[in-house]
Amino acid sequence: MRRRLLLALAGTVALASVIGAAVQPTEAAWVDGEYGTSGFAAGVVQPATNPQCAKASLTTVRFSWANATGGLTRTGYRWELRQPDLLGLLRTTATGTLAPGATSVQPQINLTALGTGEFRLYAVHRPAGSTVDWESVALVDNLTVVTALLVNC
Repeated sequence: MRRRLLLALAGTVALASVIGAAVQPTEAAWVDGEYGTSGFAAGVVQPATNPQCAKASLTTVRFSWANATGGLTRTGYRWELRQPDLLGLLRTTATGTLAPGATSVQPQINLTALGTGEFRLYAVHRPAGSTVDWESVALVDNLTVVTALLVNC
């Protein structure tokens, strides 16, 4: 057993010395000129404006807005509804995406919600060839829920 351990140790030292001797510093060099040309422009995703909220049915609320003007072209919207639970803690209870021309959404109200919640709407722009969305700042509208029957925007 001891002999095997000594042989393994000797083999490791020999391998390390061979590898260490083979590594040499080098300087990279290119002889052909590489360059690229492209344009770059900054932009802003403008948020929607004029938020409005109204009870739509027994269990839904209608949130509406005016589409933003200016800035980068919207490719859609992303929204989230955060409602309070029975302890009053905000929880995201519904989310979704909408077409760029949308001006309203009608999510379900949590029947056990109690307190003040919020609706958040983000205008979205996805640059051509990208897989990442750019978003505006959130347009926020508040709602107060006592039960699903008593909702105030």
